[in-house]
Amino acid sequence: MQSGEEGQPLEMLGMAEESMLAYAESLIEDQARLTAAERGVSLEEELDTPGYAAARSALAYVVKVMVANNAYITNHLLELGILQAGDGLRLADEER
Repeated sequence: MQSGEEGQPLEMLGMAEESMLAYAESLIEDQARLTAAERGVSLEEELDTPGYAAARSALAYVVKVMVANNAYITNHLLELGILQAGDGLRLADEER
């Protein structure tokens, strides 16, 4: 939903889905790196464990819920007149 072209307004409040997924993945990798060091295994081995597969799956679901909530909040603020259509922020792609 938020994957507009660079320089174009965002369509709703909050981070873009792709950005949230990338951020979640970086958090998973950070934790896996620490755990791998404690266990004496490689990062790849740690990320291949069932726990990290489950975490990725759960986070993908959570991100979907967050995107839906962002859309709901945006719509609600538009209906209340707090936001006006076309008031989107203009961000560079790396900020989305």
